[in-house]
Amino acid sequence: MKRCLALFVLLGGSVALAEDRTPPSAELQSRMNGRFLLAEPRPVVETRLASVVESAVAPMSFMIRPIARSRISPIVYFCAEYALSLDASEVNVRCDTRPAVQRKLDGSDGPLRGLDGEPVQVKVELEPAAVSLRFATPNGERSTTYRFDDKDGMEITARITSSQMAAPLEWKIRYRRASQPNATSTPASARPDVP
Repeated sequence: MKRCLALFVLLGGSVALAEDRTPPSAELQSRMNGRFLLAEPRPVVETRLASVVESAVAPMSFMIRPIARSRISPIVYFCAEYALSLDASEVNVRCDTRPAVQRKLDGSDGPLRGLDGEPVQVKVELEPAAVSLRFATPNGERSTTYRFDDKDGMEITARITSSQMAAPLEWKIRYRRASQPNATSTPASARPDVP
């Protein structure tokens, strides 16, 4: 689980490469390209994610819960702002102030490396109005689906599975497209200890 956690903290569940070589539609590219800001009140999202963590540790022994909570909490987070781009050959995702990650859609970048140096298998799945990104390690998997609507909104669904957890963790968060493409805002990490 440690390797899985390290990867998720590094990447922020943000980007992967595709095995499907069919280029994304122009409509999907248009919907994904841009800046997206949190569309829900921050305290509501923080409470939702705290509940996700508590539901994960609830079936565990009372003595193990504090350790499990300290390991699960860093991977159950949200971004206040996303900068996204998708074209016919690559995807680019920036979560808050973390470095942007670019991957070629044809899979020529190969596996990513986690913080521990181990290879991580990654995959992008394209739908007419969504992009799903999957990160897989021997210890678990994280998938993030970016679903776009016709009103400049985006919903992110994150799902984490691990052989060390009784059930998958899953949560959804709503975002809205920034009204001015070059407007600056003050992105704030959901966890102040992560750059």
